[in-house]
Amino acid sequence: MIALCRAGNPAVITGSLATGGNGTPVYQWQSSTDNVTFTDIPAATSKDYDPPVLNTTTYYRRTVTSGSCTTPLISGVVTIQVTTSPATPVLTAATVDICAGNTATLSVSFPQAGITYVWYDSPAKTTHLLTGSTYTTVVLNRSQSFYVEATNSALCTSPALARGQVNVTGPPVPPAVASNSVAVCDGS
Repeated sequence: MIALCRAGNPAVITGSLATGGNGTPVYQWQSSTDNVTFTDIPAATSKDYDPPVLNTTTYYRRTVTSGSCTTPLISGVVTIQVTTSPATPVLTAATVDICAGNTATLSVSFPQAGITYVWYDSPAKTTHLLTGSTYTTVVLNRSQSFYVEATNSALCTSPALARGQVNVTGPPVPPAVASNSVAVCDGS
């Protein structure tokens, strides 16, 4: 099986040389979208076959005849599976504000079953931080961005990373007392 994420142009399917028979082998490639009903591919009569750009899972096989042996022998089926990439995740809050010395929690809105969410520290995916739909940062003392992508079981990733921004502010300045002694008259 060959797996593609999104529509794509798969590599050439290499067939083996036919042996036996009593003449020159005649090849015919066939395709199917249901792995049941196969149809001949016009002009696909070589040992190998270069499939076109595919948008859906397609099955291929090759028949061969030779000389007076006109009953075709059928190869095994090659499956080219086209899997849709998951959507770019949407965060519950794209920006989270915290005071210095605290953690922040970033979450994917409406996480989907069968989708894995992977968190990183940069858009270059430099450091893998966590796998899960919710990420709680370490204690932060400066503002920082975090990134998450979606991956499905075929290892197709979302077309883009979602960015979550954590803004860190310092604590408020302690209040100051204008004077530490006040003179008052008795009874005031």
